[in-house]
Amino acid sequence: MSTWIGKPGDRLSVREAQTVLADSLRLAARPSWVWLVGFVYPKVLLFPAIALREALAGASDHEAAEVAGTLLPFLLPPLMLLVAGLARISSPWNWNECVARHGRVRLRDAMAAGRGLLWSTFGLWICVLLLDLAVLGLGMTVFHSLGGEERGWRAYLVGGPLLLFCCAYAAVVSVLFQLALHSLAQNRRGVVSALQHAWRLTLNDPWATLRATLVDCAISAVVAIFAFSASDPIVITGVVLGAITGVARALYWGRVYRLLGGLTPEDGVPGVSAPVLPG
Repeated sequence: MSTWIGKPGDRLSVREAQTVLADSLRLAARPSWVWLVGFVYPKVLLFPAIALREALAGASDHEAAEVAGTLLPFLLPPLMLLVAGLARISSPWNWNECVARHGRVRLRDAMAAGRGLLWSTFGLWICVLLLDLAVLGLGMTVFHSLGGEERGWRAYLVGGPLLLFCCAYAAVVSVLFQLALHSLAQNRRGVVSALQHAWRLTLNDPWATLRATLVDCAISAVVAIFAFSASDPIVITGVVLGAITGVARALYWGRVYRLLGGLTPEDGVPGVSAPVLPG
């Protein structure tokens, strides 16, 4: 159990990850239009959650529309650019510089920081999407072919564990996407290079990565409880919290990226692009 929460001297213990998240939430809580970007910032468990819902409840037209509505923002180029820009300015140096200049991080700061990153970010997202859809599609196909829609025992005995494995795989890919996004945004890497870098960071300390992911999933679960409540005031609160925590999660993963050994321009390493901030 001590390995899960982190022993003294371990990198990114659960307590340290919680501290990083709390500091990220404090910075993100300052009102700003950049919250709009936080609302569509990619979620670690988005695709596994969709897969489980579709497999266990069956897809309807209404649910298909919900899924399309969830995916649509990531397909819009302006939002892709803004997400990449938010990842770029989430490093402590860039964030503090923006606050020092303007008193807060503005939407235009994220837009300016994302210039030149649109197609590489889109390519990264497509790669991750295809990996997720391939493995989750396999899991759901096997589950339904064994009688999942009729609640057949074979589906739950054989297809169930396979589907859970596929969801775990998709969650790992989503974590790699978080690290690859920050690697790409900070250093203007290509798609393949960013994914390889994310994989190396994960292998460098997989337990630290797992602990960081657990803390991120915990805050995402809290927001999801608000967002899917039947009460309208609570839903509205969940939407606002979702926007704030989206920005906080960008800050959080930017710091996790650094703590796992990822480099940014301010490290001054030759070959790493110089920091570029909006005026």
